[in-house]
Amino acid sequence: METKETDLNCKLAEWAGWTCENGEFHRRWYPPGVKHLIINQYYENYRYLPDFLQSLDACLKWLIPKVDTYGLCTVHGNKHLATVIKDAKMGSAVAESAPLALCLAVEKLINGVTI
Repeated sequence: METKETDLNCKLAEWAGWTCENGEFHRRWYPPGVKHLIINQYYENYRYLPDFLQSLDACLKWLIPKVDTYGLCTVHGNKHLATVIKDAKMGSAVAESAPLALCLAVEKLINGVTI
């Protein structure tokens, strides 16, 4: 069974345009614009998703281009506040790390929660 973090990571990937193909033993993930490989063909670069919740680079590469604007700042010395806006809708979240704050803000945007 997948954890909540894995579920959120997959949800964000699908929102960013990644597609999934369920293989016999694992899922294969493909970034936007990449054709699916023949089922028996294996290509390491497309097997795993970026870890959006841990990687600010992955968030900036795959999630942020999908929003109209975003803001990220440090609050109270060790917390991070992220705000994302798309199509006049806003998501905002506070978390222990910058990537997690961005992911939670995007999740609110996906779910239609405005704050």
